[in-house]
Amino acid sequence: MAQMYESNVLLMVHGDDFRFNMIEEWHQHHDNFLPLFEEINRNGLAEIRFGTFSDYFTALEKWYADNGKQPATLSGDFFPYKPGTPLQRGLNKSVEISVQHNITWRPVQPYTKPDRFAAVLVDGSHFLVIFFCEWCALGDIWSGYFSTRPFIKRRERSVHNIIRAAGIVAAQARSEMSVEQENEVKDKLQRARRILSLIQHHDAITGTSRRHVMADYSILLYNASSLARSAFELASTSIAGSNVYTVRLKYWTLPLALSKKFCFSSNFLQKK
Repeated sequence: MAQMYESNVLLMVHGDDFRFNMIEEWHQHHDNFLPLFEEINRNGLAEIRFGTFSDYFTALEKWYADNGKQPATLSGDFFPYKPGTPLQRGLNKSVEISVQHNITWRPVQPYTKPDRFAAVLVDGSHFLVIFFCEWCALGDIWSGYFSTRPFIKRRERSVHNIIRAAGIVAAQARSEMSVEQENEVKDKLQRARRILSLIQHHDAITGTSRRHVMADYSILLYNASSLARSAFELASTSIAGSNVYTVRLKYWTLPLALSKKFCFSSNFLQKK
C-alpha cells in the first residue's frame, strides 16, 4: 500500500454505510483497534492513529513542504463518452392494439425486434404499446455523472409532485370520506410513497443500476403514479360531492418515455 503513495503519509478509510450510528458500535471498533495500534507503534517502524480528513491533509501538506515537492496533477477530458448515436440505432416505434380477454403482447405489424416495450392503457379499450430501442434513456450506461439517465430523475420528480398533491387533497377530504374510502386512500398513498423512497435511493436515482433493474424502477414509478392518481381522484370526488361530480385527474403517464408530462387541467371536474 505504501508503494502507491508518493509520501509516507497514508490514509486508510474505515467504515461502511450505516455504521457508527450507535455509541456501542463506536466503542467496539475503537476499543478493538487500540491494542493493534499500540503494537504497531511499539516497534517504531510506523505510526498509526485515528484521525480525520483534516489531520490527513495537514500531515500531507507538511510532508510536501518539508521535502520541497508539489503533488502531481493530471489534466484532460475525463468524461466517459458512450459509443453510438440515436441515428445509428433507429427510432422508437409504437402501435395500438385492442384490449381482449386474453391479451398477447404482440404488435399488429412486424417490427425489428426491440430491446423492450411497455404497454400503457390509453382508454377503456386500447393499449398504447411503446417499443424502445437500445439508445433510449433506459439503455444509457452509468457514466459516473449525475446527468446520467435523465428520464428516471425527471420521472421521479413528476411522481413526487402528484403524490404530494394527492396527500394534500386527501388531508382536506378526510372529513368527507367514509372509513373505507379513507383507508383506501391511505393504503394507495403509502404504497406510492414507499416506491418513491426506493427510487430516491442513491443506487436508483443516480442510475448506477443495471438495465433490467432500471426497467423495474420504471415500472415501479408507473405504478406509483397510478396509485397516487387514484388516491387523488377519490379524495377530490369526496370534496366535490360524490353525488354531483366524478373527478378525473387529467394527465399522461408513459413509463420509459419522455413525450408526456403530468398535466393538471381546469376541466378535471366532470359531471357524471
